[in-house]
Amino acid sequence: MRIAIAAALITFSVGSTFSFAADREGSRLLIEKSQTAVEQMREKAGANKAATADLDTALRYLDKASVALKQGEKMFGGLADEAEQEIRHQATLVELTLKLADSRLERAKTEAELAVLHKKADAVKAKVKVFDDLRGEIARLKDDLAKNDKVGKELAALKAERDALAAQVKQLNTDQELREKLQAENETLKKALGQLQAESKKAAPPEQSEITQPKPKEVASPPVKPAPTPVAPEPDAEQKPLLEEIIVQPETPATSK
Repeated sequence: MRIAIAAALITFSVGSTFSFAADREGSRLLIEKSQTAVEQMREKAGANKAATADLDTALRYLDKASVALKQGEKMFGGLADEAEQEIRHQATLVELTLKLADSRLERAKTEAELAVLHKKADAVKAKVKVFDDLRGEIARLKDDLAKNDKVGKELAALKAERDALAAQVKQLNTDQELREKLQAENETLKKALGQLQAESKKAAPPEQSEITQPKPKEVASPPVKPAPTPVAPEPDAEQKPLLEEIIVQPETPATSK
């Protein structure tokens, strides 16, 4: 009977020892797994300060789990339940912290991609602005060209008007020269007329003075028949005008409109 009880106690002790050893080994593997995950996340984080701070927090959780593993060991190689729960709790905190760090990295990556997209969008906007500026410049040049065409037409009209006025001035100058020429000819003719009149006066015979005849005595004479009434000669129809009556009139030049 005693042998049976002893065998049962030995069997229970060996089974409990194996169970406690398995719990301790599982907790140790959980800590190592969490530590490996932290190291991998550190390589992924790089220089990200927010993720690095989360990894430092995860390492503190691992330190607490290691302390709980060391302090929870039993005399026969087992692990206290409180220590096992603490290790699992700290491992869970490490996992959550690593997820937070990973989310920060994803957010930073997304922000970087958004920054690149914003730069591309700004570049596209700049190109669009350049295009809009070119369109505005083209429209302005078209307006200037239309204004230049209008000014060109007005200038052509002014040139035509100037040419017309120049032609009128030229015609007036020509008429003035003709008028002056006619006036000079008129003066020449007047001088010639004056000379002819002077020569005519010089060539005319001097007037004879009247000789006083003595009055004859009255002698009775037979009656004389009355003399017939003299008939005045008819004036010549083609009587020429005197030289003094010749008046030279200058030709009146046609007034240009």
